[in-house]
Amino acid sequence: MPCHLYSIRDAPKHETFRAQLRELGMDIVRWEAPISGESVAGSVPPDFLVYSNRDLVMFAMCSTPHTEAAQIDTRVREDRISIRAGLITRGDRTYQSGRDRIAMKGIDVALIYQEKGKLIRGSGAAPERSISLVLKPSVLKARLGDRFSQLPPQAGDVILGRRPFHREGRVSAKLMSVVSSLDELLRLPPAFLDIHAEATATAFLAAALDTLSASTPTSTGPTAAEAARIENVRSLIEENPARHYDIEDLGRTAAMNRTKLRAAFKLVYGMTLSDYQTASRMRLAERRLRSTDLSLESVAHEVGYANAASFVVAYKAFFGSTPGRARRKR
Repeated sequence: MPCHLYSIRDAPKHETFRAQLRELGMDIVRWEAPISGESVAGSVPPDFLVYSNRDLVMFAMCSTPHTEAAQIDTRVREDRISIRAGLITRGDRTYQSGRDRIAMKGIDVALIYQEKGKLIRGSGAAPERSISLVLKPSVLKARLGDRFSQLPPQAGDVILGRRPFHREGRVSAKLMSVVSSLDELLRLPPAFLDIHAEATATAFLAAALDTLSASTPTSTGPTAAEAARIENVRSLIEENPARHYDIEDLGRTAAMNRTKLRAAFKLVYGMTLSDYQTASRMRLAERRLRSTDLSLESVAHEVGYANAASFVVAYKAFFGSTPGRARRKR
């Protein structure tokens, strides 16, 4: 069960990536993904995971907050179904097949039928996070069985190849949680990454089908406008992880009271505001440890800790190893 991490900017440069797409019967016609990111020790941090088994391939992306327009054109040698969901807070993303097109905005799910030999073009804003499952129509129909009738006619028509696209604009909280868990997925140790990726693919498929089968999901996430404001809060934390933000100030940024902000933030990003700030600090600390010769005391102060001792305790609790190990990996 191959599972690999790449930077989405240079994924096509890797033979492992091209091999997985060949097994899927997919050809890349054009790949432009100029997503800005900070280099670590001369390399581009991974933000793109590809997992495949005999039935499907999953593409999962977790980019930096500063994304630029991307265009990816693909063609398949056999008919394929794609189920895609993403968090898009700036602009929108369009998928096009011939004259047919569908736009994804905010947080939504798209079901796409890619006909053999036809070009699918994805262009526009790159999502902050996204998951795509690609599988044969026969595999999806077999997985659905008698439950196929529980999908709306528009979704069923896509699976049967009668139309190219279907979009669902309201998504369940469960699907929101799966999409926002990608930060954690891409930071997991490599030993069991394929098992976690397989679990994520299954959870995403179940949550996406729940969303598609329910005209109004029982538990919905924030609106696109609310998601954009919550993303502003996240970006603020990322820009200055060392700062101890007041919840009232963050609430004003999101135009929400503290209770709603805490609940919505955890729903979208899968962790509390406090845990997210700790994660942001630890990511910055790891970059500084690997790319500079600053003392532990200096790194501790730079990421918001009063002294090296408290920083080492927090670092070990987060990564399961001491800061010295990051230095030895340089």
